[in-house]
Amino acid sequence: MSSEVEYISLLISVQTNLYKYGGPILMILGTISCILSLIVFTKKNLRKNPCAIHLVAYNIGNLLQIYTTMLLAILSNGYNIDPTLYSLSFCHFHYYILLLSTASSPSYLILASIDRILITSPNSLTRQRSTLRRTYICIIGVTLFWLLAHIHALFLTYIMEPLPNLIICSFQPGFYLTFINYYMISIQYILIPLLMIISGVWTVRNLRKIRPVNFATVTMRPTHSKDSQLIQILIIDIGIYIIFSAMMPPALIYLQILQTRSFSFAEYQLVVLLMNVAMFSSYIPFCVGFYTNFLVSKKFRFEVKSIIKWSTTDRTVGDKPNNAGPYIRRRSDVGVNGSTSLALSNSVNNSKWRVNCDEETKAQRERRSTQSITVEDIKATEQQIKNRSNKLPSSSIDTSC
Repeated sequence: MSSEVEYISLLISVQTNLYKYGGPILMILGTISCILSLIVFTKKNLRKNPCAIHLVAYNIGNLLQIYTTMLLAILSNGYNIDPTLYSLSFCHFHYYILLLSTASSPSYLILASIDRILITSPNSLTRQRSTLRRTYICIIGVTLFWLLAHIHALFLTYIMEPLPNLIICSFQPGFYLTFINYYMISIQYILIPLLMIISGVWTVRNLRKIRPVNFATVTMRPTHSKDSQLIQILIIDIGIYIIFSAMMPPALIYLQILQTRSFSFAEYQLVVLLMNVAMFSSYIPFCVGFYTNFLVSKKFRFEVKSIIKWSTTDRTVGDKPNNAGPYIRRRSDVGVNGSTSLALSNSVNNSKWRVNCDEETKAQRERRSTQSITVEDIKATEQQIKNRSNKLPSSSIDTSC
């Protein structure tokens, strides 16, 4: 009996420590990853690309999952704070968001893969179908579909007590719980990864077909390098999602087998631990996208460095106290009005020119006054010499001659 208690305590301790210490770290890394990825993909030179728009929607879905499903899991499993046990409405909301977020984010990756299939097609008419308008329509349509498809979770979740002194928020037992388990296994953890693999392989095959291009093709398609980098980012995201989501189907299958027979509390804790570890593993792809993209994509690194350089230049120039600051900020594209900066610089130059002119005029006046006095003195001296020469006697003049 004591060994069983120790075994149960060990299972609970592993689960608690995983979410108590690993959960906040993963949540912080995921928040930074999603925000920085959104900054990169919403830049002016990327937001006109349909694939970048799909990746923006993917990162928004990741943020939604981090601050709803993942946050509630960290609070309940790591800190023993479970709001779903005290409010039936919150219990409904929790499972609705859980199903919605786990289906919507990977769906955006599938849409991005389909867009890459279109853009890498050898057929020019097929490539023209990759447009921003269709991208927005697909994103809105898929979002509305999942919002309506999971609306049943708002009515068929309950707060129950399966064992003495054990209260949980769960799906309605019986057929509905079995349906949800098979739905998550078949749709979310088999069909969606399979579609990702098929679309990724199809995209890579199309990309290899158009690799041997001539100079004329490169001239007609100048964004080929950017598309290749986005395909690389997409393939990495798909691979990480498939790897870290692979643990969930076996855990769900084991849970389904356990429900067909009676089970002990130790077996229940084991399946709860497996489910929570699998769920924690499934959160990782939504939290590491920025870091993997930064490592594998040269284009992504360039965009990140340009953002850092721009922010550093903006902060450095903004701290300068001189009058030329507004003009310099305009040159660094900070957004200051060009006419205002030019007027400021012209006013500074004009004021300096006026001061120089005033000093020059004053010096010229002093020189002129000095020159006039000197001429008068010379004339007076010449007149005195003439007067003296007229007063001298003629004999003296002859003698001197």
